[in-house]
Amino acid sequence: LVRNVTTVMAARPGASLGWGALATLAGPPLLLVLAITVIGIPLAMLVGALWIIVILTAGLFAGVAVGRLALGSKETSRRQLALAVLTGVPLVLIVSWLPWIGGIVSIAAVAWAMGGVVLSLNSAR
Repeated sequence: LVRNVTTVMAARPGASLGWGALATLAGPPLLLVLAITVIGIPLAMLVGALWIIVILTAGLFAGVAVGRLALGSKETSRRQLALAVLTGVPLVLIVSWLPWIGGIVSIAAVAWAMGGVVLSLNSAR
């Protein structure tokens, strides 16, 4: 999953950011619309859980993608992914802790990761 999502994020950063921003902002209203019907309640719970999981793991996805871009590696072996994690996750964390820019970077990381998940799920169909 991490390989597929970060490959999409690195290959199509603009599309990932755009679709991710749309999915992040449209998630809660969509869940409310789904939860109105009795049939949609289980689907709303499933989609809501997936939405929350992606938001919680966005830092990891963004860190791996930044690490892969920083290392210039197209290879997706375990060793290269481990190096990308060790390089990118600290970079994303350090930048997200900066006073003014950190919030913007965190929001962008969530949108970028959400878009990577959306686009990788779409390409898997």
